[in-house]
Amino acid sequence: MKFAQITFRMLTVLAVASQFNIAAVADDAEAAAATETPSGWSTNFSESLDQAEKSHKLVLADFYTSWCGWCKQLDKTTFADPEFMQYLNEHFIPVKLDAEDHGEGQRTAEKNDVSAYPTGLVFAPNGKVIGRIFGYAPAAQYKAKLVKIAKKGPKYK
Repeated sequence: MKFAQITFRMLTVLAVASQFNIAAVADDAEAAAATETPSGWSTNFSESLDQAEKSHKLVLADFYTSWCGWCKQLDKTTFADPEFMQYLNEHFIPVKLDAEDHGEGQRTAEKNDVSAYPTGLVFAPNGKVIGRIFGYAPAAQYKAKLVKIAKKGPKYK
């Protein structure tokens, strides 16, 4: 009888543990989908600066983290707006940088004192920050901020 009770308890523990494992796998898949880079965005800051110099554009670096709810909202709304993206691609080289990736994103965030997310930094092609956009903004407001920053930035003819 004791053997049957122990076996039943062990099976119950295994069943509960497997449910947590399934939930963890689902959470991992959801997190991976949420951090996918939107179309048209680079993930390489150095290459983006090179491209900006060749095309006489500025660089918009969007600093995000995988856990940031407002970062995900920015991707779903502002950065998914076709009119906004058309303006962005005409005037900027867009790059998304994970501020906690232990690579270029984290180094660039630390070098430029980025500690809140989302943060957008506008860079001249020489790597100098010429503007900052903090937090979430709908497409029209984000675009207005970019226009204002671009007006005071380097001029190309």
